[in-house]
Amino acid sequence: MPHQAYSNISFLDKSFHEKNTRSYVLSAVLDESGLTAAVYDPGKNKVIGLHSQSFETPDKKEVSDRFEELLNKTPWLSLPFSKVCMAFGNKLSTLIPRPLFDEKNAALYLEFNHPLQTGSRVVFDSLSHTDTVVVYSLPTALIEKLKSTWPNLMLKHASTSLVESLAILVKNKGEDNTLFANVSNDSFELVCFRENKLHFYNRFPFNTKEDFMYFLLSAIEQMELNPETVKLYLMGKIDKSDAFYEIVYRYVRHIDFVERNDNFLYSYVLDEVKAHEHFVLFNSLPCE
Repeated sequence: MPHQAYSNISFLDKSFHEKNTRSYVLSAVLDESGLTAAVYDPGKNKVIGLHSQSFETPDKKEVSDRFEELLNKTPWLSLPFSKVCMAFGNKLSTLIPRPLFDEKNAALYLEFNHPLQTGSRVVFDSLSHTDTVVVYSLPTALIEKLKSTWPNLMLKHASTSLVESLAILVKNKGEDNTLFANVSNDSFELVCFRENKLHFYNRFPFNTKEDFMYFLLSAIEQMELNPETVKLYLMGKIDKSDAFYEIVYRYVRHIDFVERNDNFLYSYVLDEVKAHEHFVLFNSLPCE
């Protein structure tokens, strides 16, 4: 499996105080494996904390119940913040070009790719930088729990944060035919831009590094790109020490890791945190 993120870690700057959370911004990524959150101090334009906590017994309880247990173990997370931006990551999502999207048919778009879940709600995010819409499913109980914890919550799908952040990055860099792979424990998202426009997005499941390479090379071939010349940026749960990185480098020659968002300052306590591992989290700030 790819590089494992810190399962239970907490890096908090000495300037962080629970009594001051109303002046902080909380950015978080929640998925089936757990929660990772960053604390941002707008007054200093600085990220002053990172907290990551894995769910216990992930297959035995609903996400809403596991989320409540997590808050009980880390009470300061449920304190009031000036803004709370939550990116929810699951596989039950689909991306639609905006000109083809009809809000009344949101559930139909999702059902075409994924079975609708009992006790879930179909919602969607409009992506302003790519002229697309992400349609996805959220457990109703989880929505209610999140909203009761943070009434000012801004909730979106993790793929929304990923694609929008990459669109801005590509525009600023001016690179063309650029691939981005966001790796999690059992799947990866592949995003491609051409002429500053979103050209390709898909999520691929994998069990082995051979699965990973099969889907990656198939997508590169489908897009008529050359693995010898295309630039691939990696992010998420992958590192140079992984067997996954080694096999990717064997077939794709130009590889790099995405860099941390340089619009913010970062506390020294985050120096040992790999920037590419939390790209979606840091680029969800400042929750606008």
